[in-house]
Amino acid sequence: MRLLVVDDEIEFARYVATVAAELGLEVETVNHARLFQKAYEKNEPDAVLLDMVMPEMDGIELVNWLGRRRSQVHLFIVTGYNPKYVEMAEVLGSQSSFRSITKLQKPLRSAELRKALRGVLPRSEENPENHL
Repeated sequence: MRLLVVDDEIEFARYVATVAAELGLEVETVNHARLFQKAYEKNEPDAVLLDMVMPEMDGIELVNWLGRRRSQVHLFIVTGYNPKYVEMAEVLGSQSSFRSITKLQKPLRSAELRKALRGVLPRSEENPENHL
C-alpha cells in the first residue's frame, strides 16, 4: 500500500513516513503542493496524508484537486491550526469518491497515527502488525 504525504513541515512528514514504514506502507513525502500533484500523477497512491495549511496552495485546494480527479484514496487531513478548517475539507471530501476520510490534529502522537493508518490497511496474514 502506497502513502503520499504532503506537509511543508519536513520533520513532521519524516515522522509520518517513519511510523507508516514501520506498518509496512511504501511512503513518499513531499513538502509542497505542486510536488504533491506531480508525485500523485506519477504514482497514484492508495492513501494521502495532507496538511491543511501550506504556502501557495492549501489543503482545501488539494482536496478539490483530488476530487476533480475522482480519486479513490484513503484521505488523512491534518492540521495544527483551527480544527474547523479540517471540518471544511472533510465536507468537501465527503462529496468526492474518497474511500475514507480521517481527521487528525497536530501534535499527533504515534499511537494515534498508527491507529489511523492501521484502519485503512488490508487485513493480511503476512503482516501480523495489521491485527494489533
